[in-house]
Amino acid sequence: KIRMIFNYGSAQTGDSDPYTLDKDLYIRLNGAAIQDIEDKNNPEPTTVAQPRKIYVTTTLSWSKMNIYAWGGGASFGWPGKQMSTETINGTKYYVYTFDASFDGVTLSGVIFNNGSAQTVNITNVKLDQDRFFQVLTTKSGNNYQYEAIADPR
Repeated sequence: KIRMIFNYGSAQTGDSDPYTLDKDLYIRLNGAAIQDIEDKNNPEPTTVAQPRKIYVTTTLSWSKMNIYAWGGGASFGWPGKQMSTETINGTKYYVYTFDASFDGVTLSGVIFNNGSAQTVNITNVKLDQDRFFQVLTTKSGNNYQYEAIADPR
């Protein structure tokens, strides 16, 4: 099995999922993201693109949360888009919904922030399902660390 990276000039895509090169593959790129790889002789079942959400929680006393994202067609100006809130099983989550055009796209990077304090860069966030994160109280340099967490629903 191999993973593929495509480059164009000074930029490149992230790694693809692993594939066995024993047949023709058709690759669709969306900016710097590998959006889809398909075997035309054995196509995947047709699925309808879905909006994808990123959820983030924290024990820090932030009164708001922004999501700053880039790559894969996303280009948010700093400090990003303000996230809405949702409570799941008694825990407050900040939520941002990417429309269905982002389904399957890999964002090059995401930073959560409150307008001043921020997380470290979170790289290669694939929007093939809803994603959940927690901003930790520990820091790497001046920026807060994070962890990917399981879907609590």
